[in-house]
Amino acid sequence: MIREFGPPVFAASTSSYTSPMYLKLLQLLTPSWPKKHLGGLRRSTGMRPIGTADELERRRRRAVELMQQGESPTVIARILGVCRTSLYRWLGMAKDSPEALAARPHPGPTPRPSDERLRELEDLLPRGARAHGWPNDPWSAQRVAEVIRRRFGVTYHVEHARKLIRRRLNRAGQRPQRRAKQRNEEGIAR
Repeated sequence: MIREFGPPVFAASTSSYTSPMYLKLLQLLTPSWPKKHLGGLRRSTGMRPIGTADELERRRRRAVELMQQGESPTVIARILGVCRTSLYRWLGMAKDSPEALAARPHPGPTPRPSDERLRELEDLLPRGARAHGWPNDPWSAQRVAEVIRRRFGVTYHVEHARKLIRRRLNRAGQRPQRRAKQRNEEGIAR
C-alpha cells in the first residue's frame, strides 16, 4: 500500500489488500485519515475525527458489527485510521448499551443573541447604568457584558460585548470618566 496524505493508494502487487472483504470494508466504512503523517503510525492527533456526527456513528456501528462477525481488528483499524483500542472501546460500549454508539453532534459555538433579546437589551440601556447598580450612567462594554450575563445568563467576552454595542445596536461604548481624588468641586463650580 502506498500512502501519502489522504486515502491509501493500492499497488498492484499488494495481494492482501485486494481481497473482496477488504474492498467491501473500504467501501462501507468512512475513513478518518490524520492530517499529517505521524512517523509511520496512523494515530489520531487527539482532535475530533473528520465527518459528521451521523457518519461517525455509522462508522462505529459498522466496525462493531464487523468485529462481532470475526473480522480482524487490525484490518478494521487500518481502514478506519484509528487505534485498535478504539475498536475494543466501541465494542465494550455496544455491549453495555447500544445507544452509547449514538451520534453526538458537535456542540459548536454559543448562538448569537436573538433579535428579541437584542430589542430587550436596547430597552435596558436607555435607563442608564445607575438603574442597574453602577455609581454613574455611562455604559462601558464591561458593564453591558455584565448586564447580559445577569439578565440572559449568557457570558460574553468584553470585546464581543463591544462589538454588539457598535455593530448590532449602533451605539458607541462609553467609558466612565475618572476624576482625581484631589478635585476641588467648589473651585470648579465658581
